[in-house]
Amino acid sequence: TLLFIRRKLFKEIDYMLLFTFVCFFIISENLGKTEVIRAFLQELLKKNALLTSVGTSQIISNVPAAVLLSGFTEDWKALLQGVNIGGLGTPIASLASLITLKFYLAHKDAKILKFLCVFTVVNIIGLAILILFTLINWILHSLKSGCFCIFYNNTQYNIYEVQKMKFRNTAFRIIFRLIGFLYKH
Repeated sequence: TLLFIRRKLFKEIDYMLLFTFVCFFIISENLGKTEVIRAFLQELLKKNALLTSVGTSQIISNVPAAVLLSGFTEDWKALLQGVNIGGLGTPIASLASLITLKFYLAHKDAKILKFLCVFTVVNIIGLAILILFTLINWILHSLKSGCFCIFYNNTQYNIYEVQKMKFRNTAFRIIFRLIGFLYKH
């Protein structure tokens, strides 16, 4: 009935934007079937699912990235955090950013280079802040649960061993003292 009642509505739909988003899903589906890319993504996800999903979102948008990567990892928390955070960054990272860019370009005095520079800088700063807060949250959660471990010189140390270690690097000493303080409180 919508077709007969509101025909004008169908003329207002941005079919190119819709087509672009559908293409993101087609590309992500095909990437997931390519063995070389599949193995590469699985290896990256094993190392760091959060950063892998953030990075993938910058290339194929965050929703198709979630669909693509979900078949390669069991670390669903890091994946979901990564694709949500990954909505910031490049204009491709989120469909909303593409819509914003389209609206901006509709103005006669639009300066795309200036827009992209400002947009990208602001979004990268926001992305970095969100990644930092997420990592701090993980550390605090790990400390509270008592399972916080540090990898140093290819060796894993739990929080008790870290507090006893003597580091030559001043930055390491400060960071690990802070971690020890947070763990005690």
